[in-house]
Amino acid sequence: MLAGLVFFHLFRCMYKNTNTKVTPFGGIHLIHKRLVSDSTIQFIDNELGSRGNLAVYKYSDILLSRIYTAFCGGNSTEDVNYIKENTLKLLEKISIPSADTILRGDVELSTACEFIETQSANENKININTRLNTFLIRSAIKFKQLDPNDKNLVYDFDHQFIPAEKYDATYSYKNRKGYFPAVATIANIPVYIEGRNGNCNVKTAQLATHKRALSALGQQGVIPKVARMDSVVHKRSY
Repeated sequence: MLAGLVFFHLFRCMYKNTNTKVTPFGGIHLIHKRLVSDSTIQFIDNELGSRGNLAVYKYSDILLSRIYTAFCGGNSTEDVNYIKENTLKLLEKISIPSADTILRGDVELSTACEFIETQSANENKININTRLNTFLIRSAIKFKQLDPNDKNLVYDFDHQFIPAEKYDATYSYKNRKGYFPAVATIANIPVYIEGRNGNCNVKTAQLATHKRALSALGQQGVIPKVARMDSVVHKRSY
């Protein structure tokens, strides 16, 4: 997730190239031009590394293609195949992969879930992706959404329920199936995320999550002045 990118506003306009092709998503060219000028492509590849000498597409291709597809109205990975032909292939300095390649990239960047058994003998899944959380923090800093020199930063923490009907989604007290990730934000900018199953109790291993989040922030020179979270934390003996 590139925290800084989500704050660009995509507006629709008509774009016409020399071949008289027309797209309703011409605004994506303005966004891409700005990101290229800000060395975003190099930043992504430097942070996430190489996919290997034989890989045709870089992580910057995969990540930006997914983001641009969403900005152009796509709501599934497969939508890139249509938007690529009508819009994205006109962009310069980026190669647009197929949906299959994007999904392979997702797998490469993923980590296996950890299983935690609670005192009530329930098994919960927690997904800790240190690599992408570091990338998230460094992206927020690069795009000036987070200032490590600010001495009055407030660390906010909560769990955000995401309804879903996926095969591994579990039933939550929200009366729906989904996921329940733990999310830390600073000034409404996501800076740390850990995946959790939908029926995971918000109190489960929460102290360990805070330690990982604050350690990741500290490694990038970000030291919050205060922490703010819900009453569940207050009730526990931390």
